[in-house]
Amino acid sequence: MEPWNHLLKIVFWGTVGLSLIGVVLLPLLVIRLPEDYFIPLNRRRASTGTNRMRRPVVVVIRNLLAVPLFLAGVLMLFTPGQGILMILLALSVASFPGKDRLERRLIAFPGVLATLNMIRIRGGKPPLENPLIPEQEKR
Repeated sequence: MEPWNHLLKIVFWGTVGLSLIGVVLLPLLVIRLPEDYFIPLNRRRASTGTNRMRRPVVVVIRNLLAVPLFLAGVLMLFTPGQGILMILLALSVASFPGKDRLERRLIAFPGVLATLNMIRIRGGKPPLENPLIPEQEKR
């Protein structure tokens, strides 16, 4: 019976840790996103104004930070937490080809953009622009 107690403690503390990540880190990252983050033509690129020698280091560090966020998001799909939102935020931190398309696909899930905007409004920030609405319909 003793090995199960150890496993239950790991699962318990893992769930507590993931819940804390979801409650504390997720809103902080959502609030820091620019409101036009998901609009393809307005995406800010990390390469503008960055030294060519530092660019690979920045990409590696960002991707290393994104891995635990992504893994936490995958685990949150099966435990209490906002898994899809955490995966989306991990992708926003990471740098890889096709990232923009993947983020827009995740935003298309029902309720994802609404939840992000609810977090932003509570944080005193304007809502994120919807990349799925053509520019003409916004006016």
